[in-house]
Amino acid sequence: MQTKYQVLNIPGSKIVKVKKIDVQGKSINYACAGTGKPLLLLHGWTNNWMGWIPLSLFLKNKYSVYMPDLPGFGDSDTLDDYSIEIQAEYMKRLIDKLGIVPEAVIGLSMGSLISAHLGKKYPNCSKKIILIGPLFRTEKNRRKKAIVKKILNMSKGRENFGDIVKHIVNTKIYGYTTAKLINMYKFDRKIIDEYGYVGRIKMDKKAYLNMGVSVFDFDLENELENYRLPLLLIFGSHDKVNTKEEAESILRTKNVRCSFSVIQKAGHSVSMEKPEEVAEAICSFL
Repeated sequence: MQTKYQVLNIPGSKIVKVKKIDVQGKSINYACAGTGKPLLLLHGWTNNWMGWIPLSLFLKNKYSVYMPDLPGFGDSDTLDDYSIEIQAEYMKRLIDKLGIVPEAVIGLSMGSLISAHLGKKYPNCSKKIILIGPLFRTEKNRRKKAIVKKILNMSKGRENFGDIVKHIVNTKIYGYTTAKLINMYKFDRKIIDEYGYVGRIKMDKKAYLNMGVSVFDFDLENELENYRLPLLLIFGSHDKVNTKEEAESILRTKNVRCSFSVIQKAGHSVSMEKPEEVAEAICSFL
């Protein structure tokens, strides 16, 4: 395995070592920090491992934190196709290649779906599963998701349209707008610039489009039915995508046993807005 160290000019990056590892002929880029038992952190839809830097600063003193770029994102190689299931397979093989059994696989937003599927299909791959800002199907989001999914499917079939969509997503104004309207409780331009911009620029267009469709197709509530691993679901108190109350109502019908943690004055991007509080919830659960 070839190791590559990078010097990054963003706050907190000096505690991180960035490496590459071959997983089934694909180069997977990952960052690691800290000492102790391992944790595997899986990023969200328009990000890469850098979005985990704020949280890793509070976990590194107790755990070894592994933060991969999913295939098609960041500096990892691209794939011919993408889905929640395909990404989970690559993360299982990454775990095997690293020779670790994580104390927990932790996923944010899209990463929560990958983490959930990973733990369901391979319950021996991790001791626990932690879902931050998990994405459930709710009636209030159904129409919005249908519209976004239609746009993504159109983009997949039309090269020029897909290029336009990706170009829009790459802009800072897109990042600021989605942060204000969807992801953050209190808009903070600095957080977006430092930990959210690089991931959008580096993600592969096909990965963005295909994973978006897969996210909207994925049924998390059914995935968590008869789940074998201990589960923690973490929500920001002002998450505009899903709330703890909505998740409780949905999971009650499936008799899903899990723990909940709600972080005050935080939105969907809770691990970037309130990393210390999220780290405390994780450590308490572990």
